[in-house]
Amino acid sequence: MTKYEDMSLEELQKMQEEKKKASIIAEFRAEEEAKKLAEKETYEAKLRAKITEEVKNDLQVESVPLPQDLGTGKKQELGMEKQWFVDNFGTSGIHYYENIELTNSDAGCDVDVDSWEKTDVFVNAIWHTMFEAANLLKVTVKGLNINAGDGHTVQIRTITRFDRTDITETSASCECISCSSTSFSTYNISIKKYGISTEICNWDIWQVGDVYRKEYLKSLAGVWAEQFDYLIYNELDTATPGYSESVATSTASISGACCSDAFLLAAYNAIDSVITQMRAAYYKPDYIIMHPRMAAVFRRMQTPAPIFASGIQMGANGSLKSILGIPVIEFNGAVDPLDAGTTTGDELVIIIDSSRAVGGVFGKKPSMESERNIDCDSTTYVMWSYFGASELDTNAIGHVVAS
Repeated sequence: MTKYEDMSLEELQKMQEEKKKASIIAEFRAEEEAKKLAEKETYEAKLRAKITEEVKNDLQVESVPLPQDLGTGKKQELGMEKQWFVDNFGTSGIHYYENIELTNSDAGCDVDVDSWEKTDVFVNAIWHTMFEAANLLKVTVKGLNINAGDGHTVQIRTITRFDRTDITETSASCECISCSSTSFSTYNISIKKYGISTEICNWDIWQVGDVYRKEYLKSLAGVWAEQFDYLIYNELDTATPGYSESVATSTASISGACCSDAFLLAAYNAIDSVITQMRAAYYKPDYIIMHPRMAAVFRRMQTPAPIFASGIQMGANGSLKSILGIPVIEFNGAVDPLDAGTTTGDELVIIIDSSRAVGGVFGKKPSMESERNIDCDSTTYVMWSYFGASELDTNAIGHVVAS
């Protein structure tokens, strides 16, 4: 190891200058190398462009103008092929194309190119199997999601409100009033774990392309919307509603004359009655859920239209938009009024106040994980979600049931 302490100042300065000199030389050499590399890349780029242009020109069909004096016999300075054409077809006493036999010009040229034809040509569009996705998450009470470490049960605390009748009128001096009190309770939502798994073979991806993996996983992810819809609807369907009306399904049909369609009139009046009862109890119904065939009952208004037809609105896509100003959600998982299996007590229409009726809680939203299986040349994809759904305030739920 060099002992710099024992060196003189002159020696140290000399070493510093040599080090500086070496640094400058290295810098100059680096600049020269960079310049040479840039020049090389520029040259190669020009060469590639030139070759490309030459190949492109070679592949073009040359447009050859025929001589203007084909009938004069005058020879011109032409290429070998052009000269042969003029000699054989240009100097005859008749027009050149009359010497060409066209009747059997394709004889012997029937080339079979079937082996080169693509057997399958796929368009860019890919259709997935249809599934239910009514987005019933939008009708759940908001703000209930919890974080890891907070347990698996969500509790909503409730308090019974005081009533105006608890207020006492008094006019006497020093007169005491009775004590009023209220009660407390909770609504609970238990979170459960849901998962789905699949496996994709890398051999299949190699043969088909990455579009296979992409669309396969898109289909896997799409099923969650259907799962959440059915969990939420099941809670609304099995709840004991605060308010209920019945309609005789024996009259259910999709035909009838104006103002004599018993099922249409009965269904409309039943919905109106449940809405009125809920509002009279201070609830604010804001969604109606029914099967598309139940919605078809209201879409089929006859001519002339019944007096209540103005209370039925259609969406731009032909779906039932609202009844009595309340938005309608058409859900395929709801009870079909025309189904032979429909029995007494089945919920044909569900009406809710979404601020209190049902809760949907995420502990963990659907997420995808993958793991390579090297011994199978495949990849396993798994999706897990922690979710809970539960009926809450049943007075915020109304049913129109079959009878």
